[in-house]
Amino acid sequence: MRRSRVYLGLSIISLAVAALLSHVADGAHCRFESSDCFADGDQAPADTASGAREDLYDHAISGRFDQAIQIAQRLTARDANDSWVALYHAYALRGDDRIEESADRYTHALQLAEQQENARVAIDALTGRAACRIASDDVSGADRDLTRALEIATRAENTRRTDSSAYQLACIHAQRAVVYTRIRSAGTSEFEKQRAVRWLKLARARGYDNMQHMRHDLDLGPLAGYSPYESLFD
Repeated sequence: MRRSRVYLGLSIISLAVAALLSHVADGAHCRFESSDCFADGDQAPADTASGAREDLYDHAISGRFDQAIQIAQRLTARDANDSWVALYHAYALRGDDRIEESADRYTHALQLAEQQENARVAIDALTGRAACRIASDDVSGADRDLTRALEIATRAENTRRTDSSAYQLACIHAQRAVVYTRIRSAGTSEFEKQRAVRWLKLARARGYDNMQHMRHDLDLGPLAGYSPYESLFD
């Protein structure tokens, strides 16, 4: 009886540890849509307690890029290995038209994501860096980044099938539409836009509801004025 209780206790502990690991992994599976992205084991020091990391998120997705950059710089000074902060920093720099700096920060975020095996950050970093390369007329480099992002995002979608995995695929296809305008054909570019919208619809069907971010997301910029995309906001 005593031995059975020991085994039962060990089983409960094992289940608790598994649940915790699952929570930490899922905490990194989001796209700027909630400060809940930040799992307990993935906190920036000091300022996070007072909401600095959440403020970075809010400013970045709301287009207040100057404020986001300032917060990111402060957080980076305290923890240079926070991949999410590096990602948001890059996003804000890009929104502020500081393309070269943004590309460098996306590269840093990607390196951290690879070290930390964080697929979510890696996908967004590759997509964002591709957009920077498009802006710098490095279309072939952008194509390589998007191809790699698509491979990782497809694996994530096949594994999880969440609103975030669908949303990321939409962003990748939106950027590929720009690349294919340059290196393939208008028809191929149109097909990429169609695929982006289908993924956005699927993200919404799975529960994505941050329509303000969907409307102003830099990664979805190539869809602006595209009627199937605009109809999502009717």
